[in-house]
Amino acid sequence: MSAEQSAGAVDIDRWITDWEFSSRYPVYTRANAGEVLPDPSSPLNVTMVWNKGLNIGWRQGYVDNLGTHLAEEIDEVMLTMVAYGGFPRAIDGWRASGLVGVNVTVPHKPAAYEAAHTRSEAAIEAEASNLLLFLEDETFADTTDGLGLLTALSEQAPRWRPDLGPVVVLGAGGAASGAVSALLDAGAAQVRVVARRPQAAETLCMSRLKARPYAIGDLDAALEAATLVVNATSAGLNGEGELPAMDAAPPETVFMDMVYKPLRTPFLQ
Repeated sequence: MSAEQSAGAVDIDRWITDWEFSSRYPVYTRANAGEVLPDPSSPLNVTMVWNKGLNIGWRQGYVDNLGTHLAEEIDEVMLTMVAYGGFPRAIDGWRASGLVGVNVTVPHKPAAYEAAHTRSEAAIEAEASNLLLFLEDETFADTTDGLGLLTALSEQAPRWRPDLGPVVVLGAGGAASGAVSALLDAGAAQVRVVARRPQAAETLCMSRLKARPYAIGDLDAALEAATLVVNATSAGLNGEGELPAMDAAPPETVFMDMVYKPLRTPFLQ
């Protein structure tokens, strides 16, 4: 609208703000999508408007235009949570759409655990959930990470046994927590947790007597005499991300990747 079109109105070519300019977020807007979409957003609205329109632009803006995020940082779970306004609200939306449960991947397993009303013993021990079941009056959290890991090892590496020697787990998130608990319960003599965030590794090992935290800089020491190395990080997911070299591992070491897409990950190559 110009001054000629409406009395008292003037053209402006910039927004006035008292915020300091941000090199990470240099673009400002009058309203977020959450301020113009229904609240809560209906399943139909998410399907027809959010998923097919706003999500595409939102992802492109942060990844391609601003460059503030990597493509793998904006996954479908995150987009759904943004649409509904957090994990608890996302659960309400999933329920309304008729789902009876969802599988949860990294990095959302701790949030899924916290959002549940009741939890399995395995989920409580891991403090993470990769499976949410929508029961009549509650949301139930479970984790199959540990069971899946042990089952895969028994089928694909039948000669390996938990009591053969030290086990190394890379990562300190929800998947790593499930793996550590399962390996210790199966009889592992020692589990060495290697993480880029030393505090996270220490926290994971705190209540587990046979678990030891290692910083990523001490990886070679952690790999000494290791019989199994488990990648429980998101590195390698969809073929993206890098892991440090495993050159210090003994030749007979078994390698297992909890990332399942692609089937043959960079870690296993």
